[in-house]
Amino acid sequence: MSYGAISRSQVEVFVAELNAAKTLKVRSEIAPPSHAERAGGNNVEEVVITACAAIRGSTPTEARAKDADAIEGQLSVDFYRQLIQLPPEVLNDLDFWRYVACAHLSGFIIWRDGSSALPASRAGFGAGKSAAAFQDCVPYRMFRRGQIACLAKVPGMTPLQIAKIPGTDLWRSHVLRVRIGNAPTAAATYLLTADGYRKAGVSPTEISREAAKLVKRLRSNLLMDYLDSDECRDVIEPEFRAAEDHVKREQAQGQSVKPVNAAKVLKDKTKLKRRRKSSK
Repeated sequence: MSYGAISRSQVEVFVAELNAAKTLKVRSEIAPPSHAERAGGNNVEEVVITACAAIRGSTPTEARAKDADAIEGQLSVDFYRQLIQLPPEVLNDLDFWRYVACAHLSGFIIWRDGSSALPASRAGFGAGKSAAAFQDCVPYRMFRRGQIACLAKVPGMTPLQIAKIPGTDLWRSHVLRVRIGNAPTAAATYLLTADGYRKAGVSPTEISREAAKLVKRLRSNLLMDYLDSDECRDVIEPEFRAAEDHVKREQAQGQSVKPVNAAKVLKDKTKLKRRRKSSK
């Protein structure tokens, strides 16, 4: 058996053709690139067609809605559950995801990530400029979002509730593109903590950005993959509080928020622990 694969260079040509089209009708008539057939897996195409059908059927016909991120999150859970049955050699092939993007989900990707200036995003089709940018390939991004939601062990939270945590940049920049994305429970805890600020009426943008830097540093020395939900919360929530204090200090001084000094925060925490030990 085999599966479809499209190269990055083919995607670049396809995206250029889509962006050159003057009307939606002309764009819809552009055929996807011819794909290669690579050996691997059974009934891959059937699984892909089934997984993508629900996504294509859920795309609004009007201009991109404000809840586009929520729609992506909601669809990602079933999308992951369908595709996870494919063998690892297929799922690990970046050209497979480019094939899914071009041959099956081009309309959804244009609706989701496109703009009036550039209807088709290179990154959305899997032709970003770096390895990290591949996380913006829409079908791969949805698969990873669904994966985190389904594998995270957070009491009282369903996979759908986790996947629908809002914040396009929150997911892309602070979870999917960094190593915490490989630890589902830790990733979900980070997302839920950031979302807690939003629900409390506090803009989480600056705080979550600074917290991500602290958590990233912590991730280098701590295997978060093996922590349960309570342990993840004990580790991640203090980093958010440190980030919040940093943002407040910068804002009180009337300055733009400068990057938090993660090394200094870690040093201060170490000093505090030593003082507590010496006082006992």
